[in-house]
Amino acid sequence: MNDLVSRNLISYYFSGHFKTIALSYDSTLQEILRQVRQLRNGNISNNEKLMLDAFESTLIASDNYWSTNNYQAKIKLKCSSKVIPADAAGAALGVFGGPIWSIIQGALVSVAVNEDDCE
Repeated sequence: MNDLVSRNLISYYFSGHFKTIALSYDSTLQEILRQVRQLRNGNISNNEKLMLDAFESTLIASDNYWSTNNYQAKIKLKCSSKVIPADAAGAALGVFGGPIWSIIQGALVSVAVNEDDCE
């Protein structure tokens, strides 16, 4: 995140607010989406909007996947509900490396969060 700020891809202001949203593991999906809308309604750049778009769409998709009645998905998520926002944060942070990197980064961050909670 600091690298994105130092490269002037996002502002320090946005970085701080984005971190707060991305790390709000105890919030409901609706609360996180409300915070995203609030940040989006501020004075943000196109790069920041792009990050929020990636975060929001991945957050919703991840929530849909992990929250289904799919028994296999629930077993995979045995240790942590933090995986859902971690998927979204990883995808958003990887957005400047292209779509493939965004997917890879989202997966890496969510696996790391889930594994960390299993210890």
